[in-house]
Amino acid sequence: MNWIEITKKRPENGKNVLVFYKTGTGRNIILMAAYYGKHELESHDDSFGDDVDYNEENDEYYAPEGWYEYAENHEEYGLIYMTGMEITHWMDKPLPPK
Repeated sequence: MNWIEITKKRPENGKNVLVFYKTGTGRNIILMAAYYGKHELESHDDSFGDDVDYNEENDEYYAPEGWYEYAENHEEYGLIYMTGMEITHWMDKPLPPK
């Protein structure tokens, strides 16, 4: 598996992948995340605060477009909106051990 540059190809909407970004202090970060486009991720509570987008056509609220960290082991917050991070690369998750 190789890293794919975001500028060359983006993963499918909502697909959990490994992502890479560098912090302002130069730390390399790899975590599991998914990208959701506009009106792709419904918001049924106040998890996203004022950032939600209301669609009158179908009377539904949507989370903002962008990257979401996938916190699989955190029951309260399964998806965490990632702001201020510039994801530069992604790759499919490896298969689990046998």
